[in-house]
Amino acid sequence: MTYYAEDLTNDAFIKLIEKISLIRTLEGCRLAAYVVYTSRSVAINFIKHRDVQQKHVYYGAKFDLAEKLPSLTDNIIEERIIHQEEITELRDAILKLPEKHKYLLYFKYILEMNDREIANILNIAPDSVRQYLTRARREAKELMEKEMNQRAE
Repeated sequence: MTYYAEDLTNDAFIKLIEKISLIRTLEGCRLAAYVVYTSRSVAINFIKHRDVQQKHVYYGAKFDLAEKLPSLTDNIIEERIIHQEEITELRDAILKLPEKHKYLLYFKYILEMNDREIANILNIAPDSVRQYLTRARREAKELMEKEMNQRAE
């Protein structure tokens, strides 16, 4: 229970610090009342949150989902690691592309520009942007595959 008291005290102080400019204007009883009501609100919110959590706890030997959680979290972590590696490989491949291809991909997917805007910046025909993007994506994909094959060897 001490753990909760420390957390609640910390949360109350954080709420009060966020309102420090208001607190500095209060005097005497108003200051004390403000601190008491803020602390009270933090405690009430904690109790409500705890009650909601307890409503969603499912008890039962046959249907205990907690036993399955470690395998689920392991899969999620593994998927995140794989995803992060793929992002790193894509970044490395894009860095090896010619400048024009880098800019095309940056403008299209990072800045979310349309084909006409990209064409104006790069001084190319708007109808050609899609074709250039296809080439840039294809070249990036080939570089990624080449890198993956080299790592596999």
